[in-house]
Amino acid sequence: ASKFSLTHKLAMTYATGDTIIVTFTNPQASHFAVNWARGLHSLGLKSVVGMSERLGVAVEAQLHAASAGVFCADGRAMKRNGQAGRWAEVALLLTHGFNVLLSDSDIGWLRDPLP
Repeated sequence: ASKFSLTHKLAMTYATGDTIIVTFTNPQASHFAVNWARGLHSLGLKSVVGMSERLGVAVEAQLHAASAGVFCADGRAMKRNGQAGRWAEVALLLTHGFNVLLSDSDIGWLRDPLP
């Protein structure tokens, strides 16, 4: 597995209990993902961000600073339909017993979404 694979270990690192909060982005919308991760981080929550391609060292560092892991999300289903393809990317998390909260990145969290 590459450094940017969505692995069980990555999920365990960035999960809150048995729930992992996930969004997806590309370089053009990465500022939304950074803001999204910072909002969750301000609430004491970790997250993961699937990237369709590398976001750049500075953006990835900002995500890590906001307690967000990053993984490559460039599978066949994502290339065919980015919205529906997300579930194919996170299916591994479901098979490992995680609850998945899949979120758009252009929203802001005002409170902990887990309860």
